[in-house]
Amino acid sequence: MKKAVLILFAVLILTGLAAVPAERFLVRLDRNVIALDKLPISINLFYASRNYLLTDADDAFLKSLPATAYTLLDRFPLSSKWYLLTPPGNIQSTAKPALNKIITELDGIVLVQTNLTETAIMQQTDWQPVLMDFEPVRINRSMVKAAQPSRVDFGTILNQVNADSIAWFIQQLQDFGTRNAHANNRLEVANWIRNQFLRFGIPNAQVELFNIFQNTNQYNVVATLPGTLTPEKYIIVGGHHDSIVFDGNDPLLTAPGADDNASGTAAALEIARVLKASNYQPECSIRFVTFAAEEYGLWGSKYHAQAALNQQQDIKVMINHDMIANSTTIIFVVILPLHMAGIASPGLPRAEDMDGLQHGTFSRTIGADQPVPLLICFQIQGFYATHRLDMQGLQGHLRDGQA
Repeated sequence: MKKAVLILFAVLILTGLAAVPAERFLVRLDRNVIALDKLPISINLFYASRNYLLTDADDAFLKSLPATAYTLLDRFPLSSKWYLLTPPGNIQSTAKPALNKIITELDGIVLVQTNLTETAIMQQTDWQPVLMDFEPVRINRSMVKAAQPSRVDFGTILNQVNADSIAWFIQQLQDFGTRNAHANNRLEVANWIRNQFLRFGIPNAQVELFNIFQNTNQYNVVATLPGTLTPEKYIIVGGHHDSIVFDGNDPLLTAPGADDNASGTAAALEIARVLKASNYQPECSIRFVTFAAEEYGLWGSKYHAQAALNQQQDIKVMINHDMIANSTTIIFVVILPLHMAGIASPGLPRAEDMDGLQHGTFSRTIGADQPVPLLICFQIQGFYATHRLDMQGLQGHLRDGQA
């Protein structure tokens, strides 16, 4: 009897030991040594850049790799918060943020371990923090191996677009009374838009400060759905959020700007809401941007486009929304730089045939006296840009792999 009890006790101990999960570590993997499609199913991917993968791993997996393939960062459960810090768009700000210990870099993005809050970090540095939640990114491994364009049922996603939701966004923006670039509420407007992206579940939404317009603080809003396969490549979906009245320069004059351009801002918000609600995870990153100070000379988009150029960002296409659906008969689709080069896209008229655009036509050389949509700021930096793209056209573009 005593022997049987001892055997049972030994079995229970061994069973308990076997049930203890293997210790897991937070590591940075070198993509030049281990490819994304070679990751074991048991490995969780948290972030990917051009040259690195941020993952968890157990000791057995790490022992299978050469020492040069990984950097050991921490072990789970983590003892403090981790943030990804993105450098500011201002090219003069080159110093790394002095926040506790900078653990490692991920192709320009700095990974920091600190117990500071996001607000405290923003008070100490102009680098933009995103708190890591370490929710694993889903990887379609068969897609990675095959390297084929994805086929997504955009019809199902498009069916989730809600007219009441869009109307609510527009009404809320109207209710500010004015969104003039000289009005005192411009930060309030930007924070409201940022809060919508946060409400959708996009935690990296941020206000982008710039002061190149008459030395005033202006605020773009930027939110990103990170790509799962090539996060360093971007599709930008945007529209300006400021408004103006041309009967004077008084910034306190009522300028609800429902058409110009709450409609474009609402489009960017609704696209973000629907994609996030659909749990859509794009191959490349989708960045949503609403621009400030457009009405006084495209200042928000100039700043963002120049910053993207300075950082050598890989922007595949910029999709701009301006005064959408204000015409019941014609939907304008202008694609740049194809049209600027005099090349008409299949099924679309040439730019010189498209008079009557709200911001002027493209039939002449662009100059200081030629007002143009904000996407020009991206086009002149060499980025592919599309203006007033309707949802059906967007679906076709994505399905055909052009974006």
